[in-house]
Amino acid sequence: MKHMNVALGRAGEEYASMLLTNAGYEILTRNWYCGRTGEIDIIARDKSLVVIVEVRTRIGNSYGSPLESIDRRKLHRLRVLSTQWLQKTHTYTPARIDVIALTIPREYRSALMAHTCEKNIDLSLFHPHVRWVKGVS
Repeated sequence: MKHMNVALGRAGEEYASMLLTNAGYEILTRNWYCGRTGEIDIIARDKSLVVIVEVRTRIGNSYGSPLESIDRRKLHRLRVLSTQWLQKTHTYTPARIDVIALTIPREYRSALMAHTCEKNIDLSLFHPHVRWVKGVS
């Protein structure tokens, strides 16, 4: 199950990067780690604005929507990570935190599991429902 979650998360980040690029954003970096503080999934630029993107991908809504998994603690961590990235890269432009939540319809669970051994899963084959919330924090 853990392998599937990792593969699903990676596929979600790939799909979100495609959405951002198609919307005219420039991807600056992906999976930026800062020690124990955590990781930023995607850092992008939209004109003169830096956009910190948290990507959440789930199959169905049995455990709530992907957006519901973003709690106050996660938002605080994203704010801290954003500040650290801006400081470490000497970036002095405004920043915004977005969430891209992808929900794969439950009926695709079996088919998706069959693809988890593949290096790159194309989520578009599974018709994800996309919610892109701009400026959550």
